[in-house]
Amino acid sequence: MDNFQDIEVATIDMAAGYKYAIQELIPKCVIVVDKFHVVQYAQKALNAIRVKIKKDLPKEKRRFLTKDRWVLLENAEDLEFKDIVRRNEWFDRYPLLKQAYWLKEGIRNVYKAN
Repeated sequence: MDNFQDIEVATIDMAAGYKYAIQELIPKCVIVVDKFHVVQYAQKALNAIRVKIKKDLPKEKRRFLTKDRWVLLENAEDLEFKDIVRRNEWFDRYPLLKQAYWLKEGIRNVYKAN
């Protein structure tokens, strides 16, 4: 491709190699991290917090968080009412889980079309 210098925007995953190669070859190019990878990192961070909270609980208290992974990683708008109620009960007890969840949803919302 002879005209690669004319590229204005490049979408990449979070691998540093792509970023450095583009910066080197096309310095004026705007680099954007793709939605999939950004949301995936947010979901992984939420899941790590969920696992930590659950791991630190006594076995009998873990039952309170039944189906937590599915509910927390699901998109907020796709949850059924019963799952929203359950999720909010978890949030009342575990504020860090609430904060992580809404950060994940906020990152997802950045990519929504107006």
